[in-house]
Amino acid sequence: MGNLHLYLIFFAAIFIIELLMSIVMLQLERFFEWGYYYDVALKDALLLTFGRLKYHYPIAIILFIILMKNISYDNRVIVIALINACLYFFILLFYAIFINPDIREYFLKPAFYFNLIAVFLSPFVLGKIPYFKKLMKELI
Repeated sequence: MGNLHLYLIFFAAIFIIELLMSIVMLQLERFFEWGYYYDVALKDALLLTFGRLKYHYPIAIILFIILMKNISYDNRVIVIALINACLYFFILLFYAIFINPDIREYFLKPAFYFNLIAVFLSPFVLGKIPYFKKLMKELI
């Protein structure tokens, strides 16, 4: 656990990338559905992403560290992206089944799929930045 600060830096960067990607994707959805409503897309993206920060990331960081130490891999970015997306899906599914059944309807909304895409693609975007590319090599 000596690299905990590196994992926290990595997840802070992932959080920011996911937030930006969610804003863009929700904005595109709102544009094609209703016209140009930037403030609605921004509000929805912020609510979704900060909700994930509160309920998802504490569990995801712990599980991510455990999984990264126990899974073999060839391509680091693909493994990180898959683990990130699977953790997002299964933690949300856990909440929907055991904690708050009202969020089951979220799985039927486009915002869920946009967030899932953002969660999956964020490590690829982050891997294009030299510092984070090096950081991913250190974490894995």
